[in-house]
Amino acid sequence: MASAAVVCGGCLSLLLFILQAVALGTHYWYVIETVVGTTKIAAGLFRICVELSLLGTSTSKCYTYSDYTTSANLLGFNYYAIVALSVIGCILLFCNVVVGIAGCASSRPGRPTVQNLSGIWFGAGGCIIAAVVWFYITQYEDSKTLLSLTSLFEISLGYSFYLAAVVGAGSIVAAIAMCIVASQMDVPQTVAPSVAPAGPQVFVMHSNVQQPGIQQAGVAGYPQPGYPQPGYP
Repeated sequence: MASAAVVCGGCLSLLLFILQAVALGTHYWYVIETVVGTTKIAAGLFRICVELSLLGTSTSKCYTYSDYTTSANLLGFNYYAIVALSVIGCILLFCNVVVGIAGCASSRPGRPTVQNLSGIWFGAGGCIIAAVVWFYITQYEDSKTLLSLTSLFEISLGYSFYLAAVVGAGSIVAAIAMCIVASQMDVPQTVAPSVAPAGPQVFVMHSNVQQPGIQQAGVAGYPQPGYPQPGYP
């Protein structure tokens, strides 16, 4: 039966993976709004959605970064690095889900599974936190600096950004907790292979010492040396 640490680790891995998938799929990493409230632009890692409100009616349309006319300055090394780190972190979290499920279904000791969960969480959390920080100091700050030239727009971080930040920090905390739990678990014992018996052993003893009072029978017709024989001097 799987240990409680393995079951909790598998459930937590599934939760963090779902949250990271939502952060990747939604387009609210930062939001730009006009002061008068007629235009709202929400940008994510893969889409930019524009919402127009005029005379009580609103229309919304989403674009990819390559189709959006003013996103040419956003596409570059920083953008692709952020997307790559975020996707890698999501893939590692999915791998942790698989490890957790396999650990729950296994009858082997849970300590190796807990150690694997911890190691993968460290990698996933590091990638996601790096992506969040990179996004903040490049994509968000660059847009904020550009829009600060005019007082017609306001920019703020969206829930997708905060969701990814929570997943990254949660992965690191979970990895540290699993390290502590693994250090307190019993180390699985290795059973030495049994050696099959090689069969009965025969011990041969050689002795040149003759027991007193016992005469050795000689070959017929040949006297034994040292013993008198009838008819022979």
